Amino acid sequence: MKNAMMSVAEAARLIQRGTVAVIAGSEEALSQLPHGPWIGSTSVYFMSNGSPRLDRRQVFVTTFPAARAVA
Repeated sequence: MKNAMMSVAEAARLIQRGTVAVIAGSEEALSQLPHGPWIGSTSVYFMSNGSPRLDRRQVFVTTFPAARAVA
């Protein structure tokens, strides 16, 4: 399992490659992602370096390298 903040474009590339992921972000950001093996949840607040962070252009992605599909 790997966690990372990334741009919507970076997350879209992961999805297009078939990476299984859980993604959190603003409704606007999630709506820009392609269909694929991911599930999302809306949130715009994330902790980064010990302080709250609000960034609607990025999403928080957890990937599961060993997973091959989402049911």
